[in-house]
Amino acid sequence: MIKATQAVLTGPETFELQDADLSPKSGEVIVAIEVCGICSSEIPNFENGPEINNAPLVLGHEPSGTIAAVGQGVAEFREGDHVTGAFSRAFATHAVANAEKLIAVPKTVPLKYALGEPLFCITNIARAAAPQFGDHVAVVGCGAMGLLTISALRQAGLNTLLAIDQLSSRLNVARDLGATETMGNAGDPTDQVLNLTQGGCDVVVELTGHPSGLELATNLLRPGQGKLVMAGFHHSPDIYNLRNFALKGLIAHQAHPNYSPDQQADYARAMTALSRGVFPMDRLITHEYSLEDIGKGFTALRAHELGFLKGIVVPMDT
Repeated sequence: MIKATQAVLTGPETFELQDADLSPKSGEVIVAIEVCGICSSEIPNFENGPEINNAPLVLGHEPSGTIAAVGQGVAEFREGDHVTGAFSRAFATHAVANAEKLIAVPKTVPLKYALGEPLFCITNIARAAAPQFGDHVAVVGCGAMGLLTISALRQAGLNTLLAIDQLSSRLNVARDLGATETMGNAGDPTDQVLNLTQGGCDVVVELTGHPSGLELATNLLRPGQGKLVMAGFHHSPDIYNLRNFALKGLIAHQAHPNYSPDQQADYARAMTALSRGVFPMDRLITHEYSLEDIGKGFTALRAHELGFLKGIVVPMDT
């Protein structure tokens, strides 16, 4: 049995540190959490508090760490292995994980950078986008996920790799990571993009999570099987005008986790790419928080604080 400290969401924007005793069942391991990313998809949980029977909730689904204990029947991992993968409740010093959902992290890769879940998502997005050599590609929304997408696509031999965002600070980073063009979206850049690409983009990746961003992404596509990759997390149900989808004859992909036909394989691809320098995590991780300060991390993410790209929680600093 391992004693863990967990940051428990007990109410709207309220976390409490609580102790918990963890033991791995058959097929499970206990992971000592090195870091866990703060994800915008959990902002509604942060704002609203626990919503299911008002039960306290432990968030955190972007972890990496070291195996601290191994349950019966687990042969592929041992104590001390570095891992990441699809498991949650990781805003804590330790978390339980299904061994079948884990991926080994090469010892040459700092665990601080091995945020498996978002890098799996980028792998999924890049494979959905699959631009051809010489294509015009735009990424609408250049937070951490958009910037990672640009980094993943920069070696595809594209004619144009366009970054669009409302924050000039993000666009500066996008240029450094391989964007050939950048544009703000305070006004409507559609005409400018259509002129630049001589009729529209072959592929547009939408990562804003807002109806206006999806509308812009659709407008930027060329007619005739232009590819729309919808990867932004939309927090609320919205009504979309699909007329442009029909008029342009576009192909739409919902590149969220269940889009992947083999998530374990894509996690492995993500770790290989990370080990080869595809993902510049040292540029993108800009803020670190202890368990006590998770709320500050969510607040900074929600407010798009100047200079904030990716925040991580470092539980052992608690």
